[in-house]
Amino acid sequence: MKTVISLSALGIVIVGALLCGCFSEVIDPEIKIVVLDVMTTNLSAGSPREVAANGSEYVYVKMNVTNENEKVDKIFTSDMFKAEDASRNPFPAVSLANLEERENTFTLKPGESRDFYAVFLVPNNVDLTLLVGKMGTDEDVTAEIPDYDHF
Repeated sequence: MKTVISLSALGIVIVGALLCGCFSEVIDPEIKIVVLDVMTTNLSAGSPREVAANGSEYVYVKMNVTNENEKVDKIFTSDMFKAEDASRNPFPAVSLANLEERENTFTLKPGESRDFYAVFLVPNNVDLTLLVGKMGTDEDVTAEIPDYDHF
């Protein structure tokens, strides 16, 4: 009986918080992404470096990401990013990097900004045109990828 009452009370608190918007900043922090540069190579980021298979290349999309939320830290992982070609075919990021090493994850505190690379493994004939970040429950954060030369 106590468990049922406790769960009911918890449910009421959660519904009330959702209705007043108290969780909105936690669920969907405000993130700004600006693409700074694009480069291609046949080598993956970090160590040990992997060589792309024939007909493929690694595309490094350098970006600046800012956590514009005033209250909530934001954790970033490679699976939050994908790039799309002009036909909207998705290519998931294989890693995040700062060129010296791969990074599985990093955190930005409120107001912090950081430059880093999202690394994509794509066929040589694919031109990535849009960077997509899945940052929360609302719309994805996107940034155009400028034209670049292939490896």
